[in-house]
Amino acid sequence: MEDQEIGRLSYEISPMAAIPIWTAADNIPQEIIQDIQSLLDSRNAAKTAAISKSWRLAWSTRPVLDFHDLRHRRHQFRAFAVKTMRRYGTDKLSLNSFSLRMDVLDEHHLAAWLVLKAIKLGATNISLRIRRSDIGPRLFALPDEVLDSGTLASLDLHDCIIRFPVRNNVVLKWSNLKSIIFSSVITTSRDLLINFISKCTSLERVKLQNTRSYRYHGYERASYDMIQHHKLKSLELVGYDIKENMHRHDLWPKFPFLKELVIRDVDSEYFWPGLRICSPSLELISLHIYKNNIPNGRFDVPNIRKFEVVGTHLPNLVEFKTSSGRKWESDIQVTCQHFTQQWFSSLSKLLRQLSSSQIYLSVRMAFHHVDYRIYAGDGLPKPVVEMLKVWGGDHPQLDVHAFVNALLRRCDPKCITEFNQVHEIDVEKRDDALLQVMDQ
Repeated sequence: MEDQEIGRLSYEISPMAAIPIWTAADNIPQEIIQDIQSLLDSRNAAKTAAISKSWRLAWSTRPVLDFHDLRHRRHQFRAFAVKTMRRYGTDKLSLNSFSLRMDVLDEHHLAAWLVLKAIKLGATNISLRIRRSDIGPRLFALPDEVLDSGTLASLDLHDCIIRFPVRNNVVLKWSNLKSIIFSSVITTSRDLLINFISKCTSLERVKLQNTRSYRYHGYERASYDMIQHHKLKSLELVGYDIKENMHRHDLWPKFPFLKELVIRDVDSEYFWPGLRICSPSLELISLHIYKNNIPNGRFDVPNIRKFEVVGTHLPNLVEFKTSSGRKWESDIQVTCQHFTQQWFSSLSKLLRQLSSSQIYLSVRMAFHHVDYRIYAGDGLPKPVVEMLKVWGGDHPQLDVHAFVNALLRRCDPKCITEFNQVHEIDVEKRDDALLQVMDQ
């Protein structure tokens, strides 16, 4: 009897149980529905239009358009994209973000038309990835109207060319632009620093990947008077060209709010010798030098939070100055190509220069000759390493142990992790090597 009363009471105080699900979904405000749809990828977001009329209306009037030709049959994408843009114009709908990716269709004129329509509809965030043409100009030319848009907040371009007017007194209207990501972009400007970074006074994030200026004649220093903004916080250079002014080491102090500096030297001509980075604002420095070397590097970064170097060679630092009173990390990822006393001495010097930080050290073994003698330390206190990772690859386990023992003479790790492949070991060679080590 009591169970029946409890069940009846539960039903009476649950009025939502009597309301159809689609009715509750219809009562959600359109703005919230569109926020939910924006968290999904395009395919799943489109499926939500089947929930109810309000969800279908929210999807058809969303302020975000994401076009990708691979989501449609080859001959249907053009009709779909044109119809959608015309409907937005007819219904006087506004756009916030516009993304266009064309991997199959070779129609630059269609892409330009869609971009112009997006600008007229008020798009402030634009992302373009247009395939290179098989005929005529290969790279997609960014329409001039984009340069004249004063409402752009972010611009993400891949495989594009930006043609600036020939006159030198060009004034960009990108006063509200906060983020630019250029990948495989060519510009006709003399210097990206002058025409982009210095003139876009609201920029906070810049990423330039394999970006080039092809109308270049001689080296010209950028005018510091043109660097008027003080908001740039993040700068990432990938495969950058030495001809551009962005490689200059005396540039970083000119941006007083720069927090992150990332340089990835992928097939570039970045000038590493004499590297000098002095900045009172930098908190993150990430240098991916690959097979290049840093000779005589100097760093003066009082507010550093993380210092990262990824490459083949150990960086040679003349000095590393910081007055940061808070904890900071250093992450060194290098390769040992020569099992020599000199290499271990260079490692000791680097670790002592970074000893005020929490050091994370990763070393990949790539040497050919192995000397099983364990190199003694230099008698000085060993720097503490939070985590030591050793990548043995296909080296015999005995080589890995000898290498780790040599590292332990140079640093004091709290944790050690070894990675190496399993393989057969020549037992006789192993025993002979062990006897040599025991005799020392």
